[in-house]
Amino acid sequence: MVLRFKNLIRWIGPLFLLLLLTRSCIANNIAKDELILLLEKKFSQIQTYECNMNIEVYNKETKYQNQKFIFKKPGMIYCEQLGSYRKRVVVIVDKKGQIRMGTRKFVLPIVSFLQNSRLLKGITGETLFESNWGYIIGQMKLISKDVDSYEVKEELMNGRDVYVAKFKIKEKEYVFYIEKELMVIVKLERYINNRIDNIILWKDIKINPEIEDSFFEGKK
Repeated sequence: MVLRFKNLIRWIGPLFLLLLLTRSCIANNIAKDELILLLEKKFSQIQTYECNMNIEVYNKETKYQNQKFIFKKPGMIYCEQLGSYRKRVVVIVDKKGQIRMGTRKFVLPIVSFLQNSRLLKGITGETLFESNWGYIIGQMKLISKDVDSYEVKEELMNGRDVYVAKFKIKEKEYVFYIEKELMVIVKLERYINNRIDNIILWKDIKINPEIEDSFFEGKK
């Protein structure tokens, strides 16, 4: 009886390993082909979303930026800085692409900025136009075409199931955390020469809340 049990273990062991490897291959296939398509499909169904974005940049000193970010298609944006970076500053982009800037209680009527203006850039050096999910998914798609290596696995993050997709190109590595239920990016880590460069974390996410266009004209 003992010998039969040992033989059974010897037979099941390799089979279990094969199943794990097969699951890993399936995950990688999803990462390279289907995962981005799923993100694009989900974003096509999102008309509005709001969230808090927590950003950390690691250089000579660690910098922090926390912001309330509200987006409505085709490209309306409300971005309020919660601190410590430019605390209380508000930038609004209306339906016509006109930009307003001010503080929480006072927003200037119309201010003319180029989309890559220094005043619109955060601590990562990217503008608020490069902060919405649509733009980031587009960048993820471009990165995925030229990767030197990639890996996708499934993990738990704060009790939620996520895909973790790692793309590496030369000295840079990008790690995307995608919540499976919402199918949106909830965390992005970027590395240079195996050292963490910055982290973006999306929290308190609301998908398709009712938001009038007038909100993006500074009218609440």
